[in-house]
Amino acid sequence: MTTTNWTHPPTTPDEFVQRLRQLGLSEYTDRLLAMCRHSVRLLPDQTDGRRTQLGGKPELPEETPWPVTDGRPLSFIAQVDCSELPTLDDGPLPASGLLSFFYDGVEQAAWGFDPTDADHWRVIYTPPTTPSAIRDFPPDLEPTGRYEATTLRPEIEWTIPPWESFAVEELGIGRAADGYADVFGDSDSLIHRLLGHPEPVQGDMQHECQLASNGIYCGDSTYTESARAQKLLPASSEWRLLLQVDSAEDLGMMWGDVGRLYYWIRDQDLRDREWDKVWLVLQCS
Repeated sequence: MTTTNWTHPPTTPDEFVQRLRQLGLSEYTDRLLAMCRHSVRLLPDQTDGRRTQLGGKPELPEETPWPVTDGRPLSFIAQVDCSELPTLDDGPLPASGLLSFFYDGVEQAAWGFDPTDADHWRVIYTPPTTPSAIRDFPPDLEPTGRYEATTLRPEIEWTIPPWESFAVEELGIGRAADGYADVFGDSDSLIHRLLGHPEPVQGDMQHECQLASNGIYCGDSTYTESARAQKLLPASSEWRLLLQVDSAEDLGMMWGDVGRLYYWIRDQDLRDREWDKVWLVLQCS
């Protein structure tokens, strides 16, 4: 096996193919290439005029209540102005309007493997024709759940399927998947991402989203004994990343132990704008 010292994931199809060849995985090239997706990388960039941001205060319609869970307010995580985004062929987001992302950042008790976690996050869409204004933090939102703001600059970025993922598992790579893990290199970059493939910290999330959103606890391996779970698992492929938010210590955002938040949505729910069907997973090292 070729020793590699790549410091970043492949950024082009040609680079990806070359790495697969070096790792002895050429037989999987066509199938892996077919699974690659473009994404929108969201890069911190303090530029006036942008509404896409991480942290700070959200813009919401006056009649939209600040989302809560168990009687306490959720933390505002990010806002995406869809009109500021580049167009992706495989990303059916609205052409305009605001997507506002919330999570229980104070408690961080919801990790996504328990069906009862569902009330601990929210995604709110505000159409461009609906008046909105910057909303102050609720008085009872703890300081640890209020984050500094930074605007975000969107850039198209090519992404490859994670090595520990339902998609790669379905290829039947088997033990060769350990070699495939080397294709990503040793990057420790801070990555906020819209659509495309995620950078997992602890492995596959599509199984988790599929089962937990259907009422099946998957915090351990007991689900493997459930006939209903086994029947549901093939549809894990319908889940795709909506938004990945990295820990950003300078903004006061720390997900577990330097982890990431991942908002997931089914393909059909994305096309139908069913934002209330988003599922969230928190992973950390």
